[in-house]
Formats: sequence, C-alpha cells, structure tokens
Amino acid sequence: MKNNTGIGNKKGNLADLFIVKLIFITAVALVISLCVFLVSVILDVTSDDKPSGDATNGDGTIKIDPSQYTVLDSISDNQLYSGDLIIVDEGHKLNSKAESDTVSLKASNRPVITHPYRDHGYLCYPNASATKEVSDALNKMIADFYKNVSSTPEIPECLLVRKAKGLSKDAIYASGLVLELGYEKGETKDEADKNEKPLYGVERYKWIYENAHKYGFVRYYPKSTDAEDASVFRYVGVAHAAKMKNEGKTLSEYIDIIKSKTYTEPLQVVGGDGKTYYVYYSEKGADLYVPQNYSYEISGDNVGGYIVTVDASKKK
Repeated sequence: MKNNTGIGNKKGNLADLFIVKLIFITAVALVISLCVFLVSVILDVTSDDKPSGDATNGDGTIKIDPSQYTVLDSISDNQLYSGDLIIVDEGHKLNSKAESDTVSLKASNRPVITHPYRDHGYLCYPNASATKEVSDALNKMIADFYKNVSSTPEIPECLLVRKAKGLSKDAIYASGLVLELGYEKGETKDEADKNEKPLYGVERYKWIYENAHKYGFVRYYPKSTDAEDASVFRYVGVAHAAKMKNEGKTLSEYIDIIKSKTYTEPLQVVGGDGKTYYVYYSEKGADLYVPQNYSYEISGDNVGGYIVTVDASKKK
C-alpha cells in the first residue's frame, strides 16, 4: 500500500492557502466598498451644504438651479424701507414706514471694564440709540477689543459713541445703523470729559478697523482720511461687511453691484463669519424669488427694490 500522507498534507496546505487568499480578497473588497461608501457620503454632504451652483466668472457671480427657488407669496409694504441695507442719507430720507426697533445704547449690555473712573467699555449719552442688531454687534466688538488689546495707556482712555441716532440731526444717523466712534483721555473724569477725540489714526484702536467687518461694521466713508469721517461706521451685517471692506465700497456702490445680480446668477460672497452667502436684487413689483430650503434675509434699499441674502450653509 502506498503512503498518501504527503499528498494529503499537500492538498491540505493548498486548501488552507486558498482560504487565506479568499479571506484576503474578501477583506480588500470590503475595504474598497467602505471607501466608496464614505466618499459618496462626503460628496453628498458637501453638495448639500448649499444650493447647487457653479462659478461663471471672476466677479463672484454663479449660476443657480432655478428649481430650488420659489416666488414669495407676499411681502410687507414696509419692507422696502426696512433692513440692514437701506440707503439713508440727505438724498434718501428714512421713510416713515421703516420698521426698526431701536434700543438705548446706555441701557444695553455694555461690556464692563477695569478703569480708574469708568465702569463700561464705552461711554454714550442717555439719548443715543441704535437698532438691536447694531447694539448687540457693538457690545460684542468692544468686549473683544478689550480682550485683544491688553496694553494699558499711561493716561486712562475709554471708547465712546460720539454720534448716533438721537445725538445727531444728520440724515445718515436716522436709521440707527450708523455710529461715530471716538475716545476720551484724561487723568481724571473731569479732564477726560473735556478731551474727546475721533477714533481714526490712533494706534491703540487699529484693532477695531481691522476687525469691525467680523461684527458687521464697515467704514461709512471708506476712502476718507478726515479723522471724524473716518471714525463713522455703518452696520451692514456680517454677510456683506467683508466684501465691502476688501473692495473699499460704500453701501450705495455695493448695492449698484448687487442690482445686476438675479436669483439664478447671484453674487457669491464670503462673510465676516467665514460663511458663504448668495446675494441678489429684486425690483419692487417684480416676482421675488427665495430659496425653498435655505435661510435667507430680505432688506429693502429704501429706493426701489430688495436685496436677498441667502445663507448657503444654513438649511431651514
């Protein structure tokens, strides 16, 4: 009788090798399948971050799928004269229909600081007022200013609101969206009261000029080097402030750009908060299209139409 032990062992080894290979191939296939699944999920999430659109040229305009938008059923007559982007100046007075809840800056949640004779991060007169959005943004910006600018001047200083709604008869302040900032300086309270100055051109307050857009503020006169004019700030919201600052645009100039944009080809901007926004214009009386699934805000321009700002990262 022949000894088949060697042959049996060889067959067993081959079988074991086959099983090992099969397990390896199966494991590789599973890993590949898992990778494909993860990539598809990532792509799906990424595409769901904002309404679908493709950049068309260098000015930031993109093309949007119209099926993602719908006509707004109705809009208040007052909306044309209300919002963060209304133009209010000598040629465009604040309309009596404007909807604006202004608050007292003195009674607002002003940041508390350590100071020889002041309790709050900025001073303001009792009748100084602004919209709630402006008040909140100002308080946060000033609080962050004191956190980031740690140096203490040899002679005590304190920020102050020099002009605002209720403090000036200039038409630009009527909306509650414009403030002139300054500071006082003095060894004593009485000395400081007599020594108020504009903010512009002072090294200590450079941080405010570099970071105001993150809180929704831009310079009202972006190209002015006059100390008082260059200390006037306009609130436009974080979605628009960064682009206006970077391009040195006034609000009127910025809206002129937006007027050429539609909901199918809006302007794509990166806000002061780092988010992506789509911005477009709709004339009064025309169908006003808004996204079905994404958050948006509508501001009138106080002239003849509406600016729609879509938060491309925020679903309803």
